[in-house]
Amino acid sequence: MRCSICVGYDVYCSNIVALKEIESKQETIRELKAKVTELSDELKQKSEKLGEMVSDYVTALDEIDELKRENEELKSKLALLKRSKK
Repeated sequence: MRCSICVGYDVYCSNIVALKEIESKQETIRELKAKVTELSDELKQKSEKLGEMVSDYVTALDEIDELKRENEELKSKLALLKRSKK
């Protein structure tokens, strides 16, 4: 049978080991939270950039449509000019 001091010391040592493990886990949690914040900020920036790119793309498509309309009008005018010269 072990003496009560030895049992108490064993419990004390076990508690120290457990506290060190808890501290280690807490540090890991802090690191993961920091990484989540970093990734969240990065995602927000990329989302904003994507929104800008989509807006620019839509603007470019509108400009292309306008240029196509203008091109068709010019082709039509050119065809009329060619007919009138005959």
